[in-house]
Amino acid sequence: MTYRKEFFMELVECSQKILTLGNKQSVEVCGIGKVLIKRYINGQWESSELLDVLYVPSLRRNLFSEGAIIRRDYTIIKKDSNALIYKDNQVVLSARIRENNLYELNIKAITPDTCNLVQNNQSDIKMWHERLGHLNLKEIKSMCANNGVIGLEINDNDKNNFVCEACAYGKQCRFPFHKSVRGELQPGDLVYSDVCGPMSCTSVQGMRYFVLFKYTVTSYRHVYFIKNKSDVMEMFKKYNSIVKNKYMHSVRILHTDNGREYVNKVFKEYLDKEGIVHELTAPYSPEQNGRAERENRTIVESACSMLYARDVPLELWAEAVSCAVYILNRTSSSQTPGKTPYELWNGIKPQLGNLKVFGSVGYVHVPDQLRTKLEKKSKKMMLVGYDNTNYRMYDVNNKSIKISRNVIFDEHQTPAIRKNINQICITD
Repeated sequence: MTYRKEFFMELVECSQKILTLGNKQSVEVCGIGKVLIKRYINGQWESSELLDVLYVPSLRRNLFSEGAIIRRDYTIIKKDSNALIYKDNQVVLSARIRENNLYELNIKAITPDTCNLVQNNQSDIKMWHERLGHLNLKEIKSMCANNGVIGLEINDNDKNNFVCEACAYGKQCRFPFHKSVRGELQPGDLVYSDVCGPMSCTSVQGMRYFVLFKYTVTSYRHVYFIKNKSDVMEMFKKYNSIVKNKYMHSVRILHTDNGREYVNKVFKEYLDKEGIVHELTAPYSPEQNGRAERENRTIVESACSMLYARDVPLELWAEAVSCAVYILNRTSSSQTPGKTPYELWNGIKPQLGNLKVFGSVGYVHVPDQLRTKLEKKSKKMMLVGYDNTNYRMYDVNNKSIKISRNVIFDEHQTPAIRKNINQICITD
């Protein structure tokens, strides 16, 4: 292990880990990589390399662990003031004793011209927990084990449970309702719907509610944001058009509660025209619409957890809800074991390699046409969701959303947000 970053030919960034040295001192390991060396063997210097060298910035000298090489089937023979390290009966390294009874290896580090910094594709489960909108750990492990998605990789030694404070704030469980039993259904046959709101604050776009439509067979979700409950009718028309294009027929059964947004003359006339059966719950019996109620709870809890985790302003609740739906459609559940709603809807596995932690800092590229040669080439913004394979970035200073694919993320950095009555802005 070394504190000299310039020694590395290759360096892989790793999640923060604590290492305990022989003197019981704890140090932070910031990376692991390859170092080029010259070793003194049989009276001459030979070029070689050291693999799996730990980068520990807090060290004051370079260290070489006897225990580590013994575990890799090397042999150490010490005699007088010298030590020889063997591999397959051949000397690979030599050392001589120095002050404080420490051995000094007969090697020289070769400082490379460049260092290849490689981002580790495997992340700890806590990072993926946040990237996936605070999805429960059981489903994350199941997707990873079953290869249900592309791009989800977790370190083998990081599959243990942990306490997520944001989930404690955002989720509160109650006893589940019993599921109703139905016959075999086809895609598009039965759709659950429910309205959630009004929210405690208006979204950046001026919305106060969201309405959810969810297929029974595929569990795929569509969410729309509305200012008033009376707008549900127009959103259902849009949704029904999507179903027509997908399955060549309208929704056959719509299951809702008895809210006035669903039970009115105009809505009934449209359903009758389209030949849609309207299944209503009994008055004052929200349990009969339990699937939609539970779905809304899951979405809101995920959104709240993401907001609380990075102290994102609550007026971005709609972006968090949209992000939660995007992620839930791409993660498996007990309703779709082994597959995701996205795969059941589109016929292909979802790609999760583009996911980043909600609320993290991103540097958005500014096109050449929008800046002078001496101006900054990027602008610091905050990730608030996804638009297909692009990112939805929030410019806090202008309170606007920018869609971009050219973003450099720092997921470990949280925007320092200053709030007052008149403004909200990111401070460097």
